[in-house]
Amino acid sequence: MSAVKRKITEISVYEFFICMFVITIHLLSEGVDVFTKWSAASVIFSTLTRLISFAVPGFIFTSAIKLFYKYSDRKFNYFKFLLGRFLKVYVPYAITVCIYYLVFVFGLKLDEYGSFKLSTLGGYIWSGNISAQFYFVILIVQFYLLMPLWRLVGRLKSNVGIIVIFAISLILTVLSRMYFPQAAAAVMEWAGGIRLPFENPLHGFGASAENLQSLSAYTNKSFTSYLVFWICGMYIGMNYDSLSERIKSAAPIIFTGWLIFSVAHCILSYLRLCGVSKYSLEPLLVVLFCIFAIFGFYIYICHLTTNLEKMGRGFLMSIAGASYEIYLIHCLVITVVTYYLKEADVESVMTRFWITAGITYLFSIIFCVLESTLYTNLKLKYRRRSAANARKSARRKRYL
Repeated sequence: MSAVKRKITEISVYEFFICMFVITIHLLSEGVDVFTKWSAASVIFSTLTRLISFAVPGFIFTSAIKLFYKYSDRKFNYFKFLLGRFLKVYVPYAITVCIYYLVFVFGLKLDEYGSFKLSTLGGYIWSGNISAQFYFVILIVQFYLLMPLWRLVGRLKSNVGIIVIFAISLILTVLSRMYFPQAAAAVMEWAGGIRLPFENPLHGFGASAENLQSLSAYTNKSFTSYLVFWICGMYIGMNYDSLSERIKSAAPIIFTGWLIFSVAHCILSYLRLCGVSKYSLEPLLVVLFCIFAIFGFYIYICHLTTNLEKMGRGFLMSIAGASYEIYLIHCLVITVVTYYLKEADVESVMTRFWITAGITYLFSIIFCVLESTLYTNLKLKYRRRSAANARKSARRKRYL
């Protein structure tokens, strides 16, 4: 029997903060789009967005850490694993998509959603297109489905092997972000030439400009575009204590890289936003920035968690347990609040930003923490009741 592992509270705290970053990115998005270019507000909103844009790669990273920390030394049942992930991740997502759709159609009566159709709702559940943050769920499900592959790759434990796997994953991540539409079009065009007993739905598909534009929307939904973050999390999860110490010991290098790539990412991205210049190696810069930011923020969170734990773990566990629910629901709060502020003729973007931010943070955190705490308490009561019933049953059998 394997030894009982400690709870990696720092990863839960990490996820809470990057969840707050995701909310901030969506709150800032209107200002990034509408503020006059080169104005102070435009520069500040754009810079803040770029600095915290490692949030979703960070979620991929922590998801891999938690999974491989849990399964690195225990038996793995693939179908049981998928069922658990389906109930914990996909079912809440599907329910949330239904809530979004019902609110948009019947509550806000938004023209772009028209009348209620089950087929349209099914399409939104399948694609995640109803709200910006849902692409993470589509991504993480792909990683879950490929879990046997990752376990096979994880058997390569030599330092040279890990370096090679990391290098390959880095290259594939950058190339996917640069050429995913072209690669996907080539594969679909090849598949369209395969003879089938029925009409091939991809027959005649070509790499036209229109098709490439359509496929480009799926770049951020392909697991290959986030592969390096998963691979990093996978190996750290499998060797958590030793690699965690190595990361902390490399803090000077990581913080220096974080600073350099942050400055480059913010400046070059803003120049591109203003139409001043374009740079072909943007995907490489973004990936390198995210890697250093993820590791740098991890070091910071480890120190922060050590200090917070001295004041008690109750609050930490409450917010950690609610991160996924907050992630799912916050865009609905932003949309509803923004809608009613515009209906009330609140024209100032900054006024809408502050009001929406206050309501979104308060409602999302309070509601989801209460929901998570209630669910946890009910689950504990159920387990205690089940254990008590099992003990009573055992006592009865003893006297039969």
